[in-house]
Amino acid sequence: MQELSGTRLEDFGKEVFERLGVRCFHRLQHARLIQIDPSGSYSNNEHLEFDYLIPLDRICIIGEITSRHQSRDLERKYQRYRRHYNILAARPFEDRVWRLLGVPEQHISRFRNVEALRGFYISTALQKYDVSLPEVPNIARFYKSDWESLCEYSSSIGKYAEHHFLSLFDVPLRRGRRPLEITATRTRDRKVLSGRVGSADVYTFEASPYELLPLSRVYRSDTLPDLSPASGSKYQRALIPDKLDKIRRTVLTEPTFMFPGSILVVLSSGCEYRPEQRTLLIPEMYGSVEVIDGQHRLFSYADEEVEARCSDCRIMVTGIQFHEQDQNAASRYSAKTFIEINTNQTTVRRSHVDAIRYPLLGETTPRALAAQIIWQANETNGAVYGLFKTNQTSLGVIPTTTVLTSLKALTSLEAIGKLGNVTRTAGRRRRQGYENLFGETIERLVEPEELIKKGKICFIRYFNTVADVFRHDWPKRERTNPSSLAFAKVMAAFVKLLARFVAEGLDWPDVKVQLETIRTNVMQLRSMRRYDDVLFDPDEPSIPDARQSPAYAYRFLDRNRTSATPIGDV
Repeated sequence: MQELSGTRLEDFGKEVFERLGVRCFHRLQHARLIQIDPSGSYSNNEHLEFDYLIPLDRICIIGEITSRHQSRDLERKYQRYRRHYNILAARPFEDRVWRLLGVPEQHISRFRNVEALRGFYISTALQKYDVSLPEVPNIARFYKSDWESLCEYSSSIGKYAEHHFLSLFDVPLRRGRRPLEITATRTRDRKVLSGRVGSADVYTFEASPYELLPLSRVYRSDTLPDLSPASGSKYQRALIPDKLDKIRRTVLTEPTFMFPGSILVVLSSGCEYRPEQRTLLIPEMYGSVEVIDGQHRLFSYADEEVEARCSDCRIMVTGIQFHEQDQNAASRYSAKTFIEINTNQTTVRRSHVDAIRYPLLGETTPRALAAQIIWQANETNGAVYGLFKTNQTSLGVIPTTTVLTSLKALTSLEAIGKLGNVTRTAGRRRRQGYENLFGETIERLVEPEELIKKGKICFIRYFNTVADVFRHDWPKRERTNPSSLAFAKVMAAFVKLLARFVAEGLDWPDVKVQLETIRTNVMQLRSMRRYDDVLFDPDEPSIPDARQSPAYAYRFLDRNRTSATPIGDV
């Protein structure tokens, strides 16, 4: 993507938003703050300006875009944007205010219903982990990868991405007056999922993709920020433009082409079936249909050329309507349907599944809880902030799965629960280790939420200490000097070492002493008198590298707690 700045970037941004289908006002004007807020104590030289105004009936989205490369400049500009946003949000939404901001007179009427604001701040040059932009209510922060995703969506599916974009801001869904009426066959009371779940009605029907597209929501786990209450429920992969293009070439070869297989959707509770007419009524509202499998087949029709040539096309659909009325349970069933379908048919990245095991599927297995600890730690300031490649981001350094497997040893609720009444010395030590390093009683740590909360704090503090003791080796995205600590297997070995510290009943001062002893002994292996460069050099024969398993790398660390021991001896 060509790097733009200034008015050229603002103009390009307007094109992106309008390709998404929203009306965007830009090239606005500087407004004196004292005119916007006459009761405020502003100087005559203080001005307010925004890059974009997007009116949506009762809500106006206010945007700012910048290509600044320096984090401090970006942070200061963000702080100023938030201040101006808050000033405007606190004022009555009057015609004079929109005029002062630069809205043309002929379009003032578009803003007369506005009752609330939402905001977005776009950095086209820096990534999330390059800068500290505080999270605040009602303002979405778009970083470089977010912006690239949004541009990609605007190009690949255009106006059919409008609802997806607007849903990120918790904008109330617009409901039309005429439901979609489709002739459908219903099969009642079917169990469509394994395990202890409720039954569902299953519908089969044909529909025009252009009838379904405005109603269809996909919970995509892409990089786009999300202010909506369902932000933690995203689990499907992002749309892949190359895959859409390939399918479109197939569709365009024959306007009467029809995919041989059905797409799979979950129907909202608002959908109604009339058996006398064999008619399924789907409310004219975004989210009435949730696409579980086949999003690329459906969105391949979201293209002007395809629509022009294939306006009469049809697509086969299998619709599931769960009997469960509780929204949280229905969301779990939808996610579980996605997992079961895609486990059998295609490869789903394990990180996608791990991310939703606890919050959406309700699992409290050691893997589910360990995944949440890493996921939340990766989002919290500290040494591990943005370090791991999770479903949140591919910008990290360390793949998650190997580390997660090692962390499971500390997140078994059953094993922790057994420490409540231990009598043997080893059990008492382990209990003491949990309480020292997790900072909570064993009785509380058997509660999943508490274990995740305290486990996250422990994980961050531990790796803050590791990063402090081994500061020249600590991996960072911008670091160029190689260290074995950038290998997932070695990082997993440090997690195994944490489990050992817990088993031995150590406290935090003990942990630091142990890590410093490891550093001293490894320095002896390397014949280093001062720790002023990379210590865990993978090219050194005495140091573990990517070839050793986490178990062997852990033994290396453990042995070096007592004496200088090369990996070959381990």
